[in-house]
Amino acid sequence: MAGRLKPARPAVVLVVAVMLVHWLVVRHVAQGMRDLDPAAAMPARIDVAFVRDLEPVAPPPVVEAAPFAEPPAPVVPPRPPRQASPAKPAASAPEVSLAAS
Repeated sequence: MAGRLKPARPAVVLVVAVMLVHWLVVRHVAQGMRDLDPAAAMPARIDVAFVRDLEPVAPPPVVEAAPFAEPPAPVVPPRPPRQASPAKPAASAPEVSLAAS
């Protein structure tokens, strides 16, 4: 039964080591936070002026848009009529020879 307890020792050592490192890091960060000056971190205050009287102003005059004009249709020159070319003999046509007699 003593053999079963030995594998737990490395896990316990690892947990203690991790806790120690975390404690050191937290202590270091806490010391850095204490060193910060809260007054220096605040931005400068701004001056604000509230206005009570707002007078209405006439809107700018509306300019009418120019009427929509369709662009002229493009002029396409007419094509000359196509002429059929004469048919060429087929490349796979059998050759006829008259010298068979």
